[in-house]
Amino acid sequence: MAERKTIQDRIRESDLSAFSSIGSPLPGTGVRYDMDNQSTLTPAQTAYLASVFAPGAGITDAAGNFPAFPGSDVPLEEAFSGDPMPSMAENIQAGGIDRYLYAPLQGLGVLGDAAYGIPLVGAGIGGLLKAPGALATVALGISKAGKGSKAAKKGVGSLDQPKDMMFVHNTNENAIKSFDAMGGIPSPSLAVQPADVPLKGFGDIQLIAKPKNFDPSVDPRNAVYSADAYTPRAPKKIRLAKEGAAEQLQKDYTSLFSNKKLMKQAEEGTPPYQIREDIKKAADELNNLQKNNINRPQDRILNFDNFFYTDIARLKFAKETGKELDPTKVNSAGTEYTRWVRKEKDKYLSQDGVFQYFDDFEETMVTKPYTLENATRNMIEETQRGGEAGLMYAHGPNRLRALMTEKMTDLEDIKGQRSRIQDKPYFSSLDDDIEELLENAVDEAPNMQDGMKLSVLRDEGDNLTNQIGMYLDEGDTIEEAVKNAVNYFNVDPAPSLTDDIVNIFKKNAARPTEYLEAKPMRAVGFDEFAGAIVPPKTSQEVIDILENRGLKVIKNNPETDFFKTKARQKFKDQMFSFAPIAGAGGIAALSIDDNTPDENKGVGSLN
Repeated sequence: MAERKTIQDRIRESDLSAFSSIGSPLPGTGVRYDMDNQSTLTPAQTAYLASVFAPGAGITDAAGNFPAFPGSDVPLEEAFSGDPMPSMAENIQAGGIDRYLYAPLQGLGVLGDAAYGIPLVGAGIGGLLKAPGALATVALGISKAGKGSKAAKKGVGSLDQPKDMMFVHNTNENAIKSFDAMGGIPSPSLAVQPADVPLKGFGDIQLIAKPKNFDPSVDPRNAVYSADAYTPRAPKKIRLAKEGAAEQLQKDYTSLFSNKKLMKQAEEGTPPYQIREDIKKAADELNNLQKNNINRPQDRILNFDNFFYTDIARLKFAKETGKELDPTKVNSAGTEYTRWVRKEKDKYLSQDGVFQYFDDFEETMVTKPYTLENATRNMIEETQRGGEAGLMYAHGPNRLRALMTEKMTDLEDIKGQRSRIQDKPYFSSLDDDIEELLENAVDEAPNMQDGMKLSVLRDEGDNLTNQIGMYLDEGDTIEEAVKNAVNYFNVDPAPSLTDDIVNIFKKNAARPTEYLEAKPMRAVGFDEFAGAIVPPKTSQEVIDILENRGLKVIKNNPETDFFKTKARQKFKDQMFSFAPIAGAGGIAALSIDDNTPDENKGVGSLN
């Protein structure tokens, strides 16, 4: 059986050592690779080299999105912060060695990524095809890094980057109505990304922010994290009943009893007494959602929601929309029914609401009016990194990255993360890396006793990762978390093993992301947004709200621009780059064409 190799050994033997085998210096450096001292690779360089062989890396490189090789002074969290290297098309156009060596090898890397999809043998074929391309990527990356960028020589201000970065926030119609009623948005999460990288999920309305209002160097409350930090979401709003809502609902639904045909259909599926009981229960829930009679509102709203899955509600929908009076043929999960239910609820529920949270000090559930001030205070008092509700005991790779996100405070920090933002970043290999590292540690233990101790960590791999996450939740650094987690299992491994575990977690934290998360620790006004991209079927009510608040509204075409990246081009005046600035800092001083002159007047300016 072939000798098992550690991750670090495989990386070192499969990339830079290739240059020593032909007696060549590392490209662009004049330094020969030292086979007898491979430990000179820094954690950032190790993480970079591992990513070169990852599925998807070849496609990323060919597209011109792969960063240059990190220098020896680059920390692990900035391993992928180098300037993007030339794409395959750019290498072909350049001619010379770029055209006749690097470009064809980039092509092999793309074929290698495609080969991973072949059943059974794909991984092997993909690895063979990717190896030459990976070597070329490393060589070119070191060459570019060794020559030094303009930024290194003249400062960040000398970079000539396109104006394509944006702050955007996805939301929905109901939220817009709620924000309008409150007078602003409580501590929203915004994505910071290039205009051509889509923001997926979180709602079908996209608000385009004015970048100067979210600059962390202008206002320290404007936090920006190096990835999705899983920050707290707004508390769930529980809408209160309008005055007389219970009586109105009983009137609306009992009036259906005079329709004999409809009631005949209803009674075929539900006994008459049950129909009356369903209506009475819904009215009771509304009575318990009155401002002066709030009783367990979370349960009340849930029970009220369930009323719209009864036969009498489905039949009322069928009658009002001209459909066949048969509750079994009503698609209660369909879009049309969902919109009808939303309108029905609006008849009986006001936009005023409350939210609940558990007070740890008082050890009781607290109910607060859902105001902009109360909701914002509730959010900013929570733990920020990893503070999203319902995920306390979940420690997958993405949440572990969230707990280790870097908080950026100035222009240079944000600039350093730009090359990591990708449409389809590769998946984390954290779990596989930990499993392989621990398996190798057991196999290479100097004696049986040490091997048995290390086998505890190997067998508890998932629990070890989870335990590390729990210590990160408590505020430990990654070094402290790994040490405490290993001690939790009564194992005392060599420092090199704990260092390797730390580096695997840092590699996971530094991997590419779809966006940086901006999280203003304050209420945000509508006047801090320049516009909104909305679906064609957006209600006129919501469009009027946005336009009355001063936002430019653009409708996107879902068939040709589902993720709204084309429509974003209508807001080029809100795109920014890192333009030459001497002595000025922050996004507020960036190059923004024809930016709006409005000053940040805060939420108070909404009135």
